[in-house]
Amino acid sequence: MKLLLVVLLACNLHAEWDVGPGWDDTTGAWDVMAPTMITPPQDISPPDNDLTLTASTVDSTRIEISWDPGAIDSADAESVGIWFKLTDFPDSNNDPTATRVSGFTLAESLDTVTGLQPGSTYFFIAVVRDTTGNWSDTTGQASDTAITTDTAEVAWWDTSWSRRRVITFDTVQITDTLDSFTVLIKLDTSKIDYSLMQLDGDDIRFIDENDDSILDYEIELWDSGGTSYAWVQIPEILDVTGDSIFMYYGNLSVGDSSDTNGTWDADYAAVWHLDDTTAGGLLLDVTSNNRDGINSGTNDSIGMIANGQVFDGNNADFIHIGDNLGITDFPFQISLWYRYVDSDPSRKGGNDAMVWIGDSSVGDQYNVLEVDNDTTAEMRSVNVSQNNVTGLTKIQDGNWFNVVGQFVSASTGTIYTDGVNEANNSLRSGINPYNNADMGRLGDSSPTMFLHGQLDEVRVSSIIRDSLHVSTQYRSQIDSLLTYGAEETVP
Repeated sequence: MKLLLVVLLACNLHAEWDVGPGWDDTTGAWDVMAPTMITPPQDISPPDNDLTLTASTVDSTRIEISWDPGAIDSADAESVGIWFKLTDFPDSNNDPTATRVSGFTLAESLDTVTGLQPGSTYFFIAVVRDTTGNWSDTTGQASDTAITTDTAEVAWWDTSWSRRRVITFDTVQITDTLDSFTVLIKLDTSKIDYSLMQLDGDDIRFIDENDDSILDYEIELWDSGGTSYAWVQIPEILDVTGDSIFMYYGNLSVGDSSDTNGTWDADYAAVWHLDDTTAGGLLLDVTSNNRDGINSGTNDSIGMIANGQVFDGNNADFIHIGDNLGITDFPFQISLWYRYVDSDPSRKGGNDAMVWIGDSSVGDQYNVLEVDNDTTAEMRSVNVSQNNVTGLTKIQDGNWFNVVGQFVSASTGTIYTDGVNEANNSLRSGINPYNNADMGRLGDSSPTMFLHGQLDEVRVSSIIRDSLHVSTQYRSQIDSLLTYGAEETVP
């Protein structure tokens, strides 16, 4: 019996065994050999944390942090984690807005954080992790580790411009590099001093932070007394903290240098801002393809971005694109902003066409991005029979919604609402090459499904933009992607 007890204890070093007597129903006697395992309680207590961070500014985009590993007195400590953000921390390290610097071993004591915003104050915390995965408490640490980066020391691009601001991308949700990305710049008196500029904004310039190159841009609307909208082509947005560009202004003698066509990459088949009707009734495509829409009955109204067009649901209100869109097969993508507007609530719902691309000679072969009977966004692919991809969000509540329909292939269609992938399904194959397109109705020979509502910022791409591009475009167009630094004066 003594030998067996030794074997049992040797086979499980992490548990306790009770070898007291137990009743054996089979033999009808007490069996002193019946062991019972007792599991010790799991360690859920946080480790002690006596770390104090020391922070010092290196330059305008770098901060050096250090700590003393010898101050950690928890016997089960395993590693150190460092987080930082632009605002003070709560009394917990569970803060999704914070950026983790890295994980450090107990032997490390120094690191340099790069890619920060010039002239900005950052808050740092240090936490200790033990061998069972518990993190130490962070109460009271943040106020001891606030540090401000130096004012930007990037050389002035051109001293003929008297002012500049750094514009920084919020890259917390950018998980990879974004190439050839057109970003919205929404300006008002809190972001720019109109009094220092030309009345029409001709002196504005956008400069790449890394190589001083002038970035292509388009001014959609300039209002020196209110809100202005510009689009800037960014060759590359990096997934690193502090990636930014410069906006220069304050030159009263220079001419306009905007390049509307260069602002949109070659994979855009067309981009309509829907706020630039010409005297001839055209709604301009701002890409180099010049696929302008012919306006029939729609009216300018305040849109999501500057102005958009109102469709009142009758057969006279539509925008005809015609047979020059250049989309002949999958894949292609339609993106737009939609808002329900109708003086007659009884007409709400009922398959309203937003953008239709089809064959004018074959009525039952087409693709359409629409509002379906259930008042959600829907993409429908028809070749005699039909396949639908239907979103989840109700989009007829009077607010603006961003809708993206991705016609990937005959086997795949994807729909996004406000930057979120909501549905996937197969589409239809065998549709004839498309030779026609309209906004606000389905078909042109016997049109139907007339739209009740507003459209703004309609784009058609000849490629499928990935989910990161779609979600970041949404953030850009609701003006939540950028932060603007303080105004700087030419040295």
